[in-house]
Amino acid sequence: MPLSPGRTLAQPVFQYHVEQNKFLILFDGVCNLCNGLVRFIIRRDKHCLFSFTSLQSPLGQHLVHRHGLTDQNIDSIVLVSATAIQIKSDAALQIAASLPPPWPLLASLRYLPLSLRN
Repeated sequence: MPLSPGRTLAQPVFQYHVEQNKFLILFDGVCNLCNGLVRFIIRRDKHCLFSFTSLQSPLGQHLVHRHGLTDQNIDSIVLVSATAIQIKSDAALQIAASLPPPWPLLASLRYLPLSLRN
């Protein structure tokens, strides 16, 4: 594949697009709890709503920087949709809301103060 002028292989071009009503989950690829959560979601994602990539991957790093996130405000999970990006408990509750019952019941926890949820 020819490179455009001024581009090198060390400068990847990401044109990742999240489809409407689909999600990309960025997770800590070295965290056993996060890997377990990914397996949990995959087993329950009957409509293939979720795609996954680690925060450490080139795509994960690109999206983190593109959305202005830092290591200080992400230490768990990031949910990217076509219209928004959510982190921590907001991301987890949106994921729960998108899974089959009984998991959407957990989404009611979003009414708790953020300081209690995170």
